Formats: sequence, structure tokens, C-alpha cells
Amino acid sequence: MRRSICWSLLTIGLLVFSAPILAQQSAPKSQFSPPPGSYLVPKSSAPNLSSQRQINSSIQSNRSLASKRPINPDDPLVEFQTKYPNAQIVLHEGTGLPHLISNLQSERRSGSAVQIARVFLREHQNLLLPDGGIPDLELVEVMRSQAAEHVHFQQVYQGIPVYLGVITVHIQDGRVVMYTGTYHPPSAFRNLPPQPSLSESAAMEIAMQQLRGISPVWLRGDSKTGLYIYAADAGTYHLAYQVQLPTGAPLGDWEFLIDAHTGEVLQQVDLLMHVNGQARIYEENPITTGPPRERPLDSLDGSGFLKGDFVNVLVYDGPPGVLVKGPEFRVALANNAFSQQNDFRYDPATEPRLFDEANVYFHIDRIHDYFKGRFNFTGRDEPFRVIVRHPNINPRNDRVLSSPLNNAFFSPITQSLGIGEGTGTASGGLNNLARDADILYHEYTHGVVNRITRLGIRQDDFGGAMNEAYADYFPCSFFDDPDLGEWSVSNLRGLRNLDNDNRFPDEIFLPGTSRTEVHFTGLIWGGGLWSLRERIGARDADRIIFDSLSFLPRDGSANFQKGLTALLAADRALFDVEHQDSIREVFNARGI
Repeated sequence: MRRSICWSLLTIGLLVFSAPILAQQSAPKSQFSPPPGSYLVPKSSAPNLSSQRQINSSIQSNRSLASKRPINPDDPLVEFQTKYPNAQIVLHEGTGLPHLISNLQSERRSGSAVQIARVFLREHQNLLLPDGGIPDLELVEVMRSQAAEHVHFQQVYQGIPVYLGVITVHIQDGRVVMYTGTYHPPSAFRNLPPQPSLSESAAMEIAMQQLRGISPVWLRGDSKTGLYIYAADAGTYHLAYQVQLPTGAPLGDWEFLIDAHTGEVLQQVDLLMHVNGQARIYEENPITTGPPRERPLDSLDGSGFLKGDFVNVLVYDGPPGVLVKGPEFRVALANNAFSQQNDFRYDPATEPRLFDEANVYFHIDRIHDYFKGRFNFTGRDEPFRVIVRHPNINPRNDRVLSSPLNNAFFSPITQSLGIGEGTGTASGGLNNLARDADILYHEYTHGVVNRITRLGIRQDDFGGAMNEAYADYFPCSFFDDPDLGEWSVSNLRGLRNLDNDNRFPDEIFLPGTSRTEVHFTGLIWGGGLWSLRERIGARDADRIIFDSLSFLPRDGSANFQKGLTALLAADRALFDVEHQDSIREVFNARGI
């Protein structure tokens, strides 16, 4: 609430009486050495927030809106200033009533702070509370600072509070020294129908639908709904629901004002206190979700780089030929894209590399919020280093090549992600992996799994296949689409597809070979997870599958059978064995 009140100072025009108008780096390097990790494909066969500029514009616009109120001898303002000639008064542009009165020294009175405040308001009711009065005010609280008492009142009308209709009388040693707040004359909204046409649940669903345009919505706390009288910027009044949603994905403390008769979203704001920016990004990839969209960047650290609480985007800006394990490589890793205003709205055609960096930041931050908000997973609550345009490495001498990397990987040793630029499908490689959210989420999921259990550290034990399957499943579930990596391979069926019938042990070997390959073999487990999702629903399946990771042995001995046991254990813990039969039937059909 405090943040909203402060923001209102930028969105109302102000008129000041009896007072003069006063005029108003290089990137750090990071340590990194990319050892073998969890790659996207086999290495041998790679197939809405305001910027500072907008705020400044808003301030200038509001200054131009300020206008003088005509004064006549019978105006209560004249009487007030006659009594308090040194008082400085700021009028609210919308209501024309005093919004702030400072340098005020009333006569000293005896009694409690509440009594003194009420006497002051009653004496100046025509100026401060026109068309209403003391009965319109409900005492909220009395706050005490070191030298004063601050009496807060909430304006109500027929039992309905007025949104941000809070006034405060500030008292020191029995004297009123200041008045602040906004009172709305009841005549302005007296004709509003007081009974809402929409239910609270309908308003809640409208708010949730708004957020679903940003990402899947997961609450990290209790939602709240209340009915208010709301003054819109145009000076019109609405009976409106205030809907408050603390979400983990998208991360925020969202507040909506929704018209209680029409369902119109009157206001939407994120109250969470973090540094925000703005970027153009592909919602999923250039194929499936079309042109770039403008989206907020959350949790930036204020440095001006694409660094934040959970993501640190780096690039390699050194020459080819450098030894990957040497210091020359490590010092060549740096933050690149920079904006003092945190405005990263780049054009993918004219500023492709900067666009890629912003796109990666947005998606890694979003998938972090998904795991934290959906599953209360905090194991990645630190800046995850992501090297965009990670260079291609010569496997024979560990030196940087000049050609782009046709791959992406998670490195468990350095706890970093490497995202290749790709040579393009027209050249037999992959398209730019930084523009494919499926791939970014796949690699991030490897990092999540790595924090929970150890998979794939024993050769041909199927743990590696399970690791790839989990890393395929969660991006597909996030987007409600079994195709993974459509953009990377220029194919709507994607790099891999979980909507399959692969069985154990019939399809454990890579076609045309007599060897397992973790990505292909993993389609058995990934297909089973997707079938379970279709059988019991995404919400329950996601929770069971994620929690099952914690029931896997941490000694690296997991296989499909142990994975099935872990799923059953997770269902028992979460749903009291509600889905046992479904889990068994789905994986029995897969030969497990």
C-alpha cells in the first residue's frame, strides 16, 4: 500500500499555495571452465514496468496538468489561510481539495491524539471533508514516531472503503502540525450501484487470466479480495474489487482493481520490491509464438547489466584459439548488454546479440520463478551464470574455435549454463538456442535436478536417460506442449517429442545402433511422465514428478524401476495414494 501511495505523487497534478516552486562502468569478469556436462544433444551428433525515461515523461506531463483553482472570498481555503497564514497547501488535481498541509501550527489542545484530530477535522470540515464529514471516516490506527503522533483515518461510503482514501492528522505536543491524504467528495460517486454484479471469485479469475498472459501462474501465499470505491485517472469512480495475488510465477505481489460491474481491469501493479526492467522477448520461440513481445524483467540488481537475484548473463568476448581451461578464457567472460534505465528492448533483427542476452535473462528468471512458486524449490536462489553465445570448443585440444556452438549444456562442476549460437538448420546445425525457451528451460531443469539428486553418473544405468527425461518434461509441461525445441530444428515436431509410445526395453537403443543414448533412451521415461500428466492432470502430475526426485537414491543408482517407486512414494506423501493405480498402469504400459 505504501508503494502505491508514493506512486500516486507521480500520477496526480499538484498546486502549491504560499510556497515557492523549486527547480527540481566496465563489466566484471567471472570464473568459468566448461567441463563435460548435460548437453542438449549428443556432442558427437548435434542435429509491463516503467523505465526511468517513462517516469520522467510522466512527471513532466503531470506538471503541465497543474492549474490554479479560482479563489473567491467565501472559499473555505481563504478562511483557512487567514487563520494559518504560514501554512503551505498542496491541492489534489482530481478533487481540488487539500492533499497536503504543512507548516501548520494549530493551538494546543488537551485530550488524546484521536480527539484532537477529530476536533481539527470538524472545525475545517467544509474545506477538508466537503459533502461528507466525520461519519465518513473510520479510525485505522494511531502511529507514534519519536516526536509526534499520526492519526490515520480511512474514508468509507455505505460501509465500502474508498481505495487509498486515507487521511492523516499529524500531532505534536497537542498541536496539529500537518495534514496529509486524499478525501473524495461522496457526491462524485453517490450514484454508483453499491451491489456488485460480479462475484469475488469471478474477479479473482479475471486477475489470474491477466497474469496467464505473462506465464503460468503459481501462488506462493493466500490471495485476498476486497470491495472498494476506486477513483480512476480520468476522474471517474468505479465500484471495484481489489484482488491481491502473491505469485511465485510470475514472481510478484500483484494488485488488481477490477470493475465490480463490468469486469474491466482498471489497474494492475506489481508491489514486490525488486528492481525491474523491460525487454523484448520471444514468449517461447520465433516459430510457435510469433513476433517478440515486451515483458518486464524482474529482480535485476541495479547494476545496469543483465544481472539479478537469480540470473547472471555473460558472454565470451575473447579471440579464438584460447585454451578453455586457461586464465585467458576466464577473464574473457563478461557482462555485456547495459542500460542504466534497465531498458533492454532490443530488436532481434538489428541488435540480435543484445536481444539474445535479454531473452535469456527473461526466460531463466521465469523458469526459476516457476520452480520456486510451483514447488517451493529454493535450491537455485542465487545468480545462475549463463554464458550466451558460448564458444565452440575443439575436443582435441580444448581451444576456442571460431565457429558457433551447435549445442547447449548444464555444467554441474561450474554450476553454469552454456548456450550456443548455432550455425542454423540450413547449414546442418541448430538455430540460435538463445531464442528457444524450451532449450533454456531444459538446461535449467538439469540444474534443478542436480541440486536434488544425482543422475547419470554411472554408465548405461538409465539414470542419465531419466535426467534428460525430467529436463524434457518440465519445459513441455510449462508450455503445455509435448514438442521440445521446435525453433532449434525448424520443425514443429521439435527436437524430441514426449507424445510417444516408446517402451522398455524395446526402444532403449539408438536406432541403427546397439548402444543406449541418454536423450533417445530417455524418451521412454519422458513419454511415461507425459502419459501420466494426461491421465491425472498437469497440476497433480507436476507435483508428483517433482517430489519424486527427492525419493530417488542420491548415490547415482537410480533407474526406471527405482523411478517408478519414487513416483509412488511421492503420490503417497502428497495425495494419500490417490494416483497409485494410474501410475502403475501408465508405466506398466511402458514396460516398467
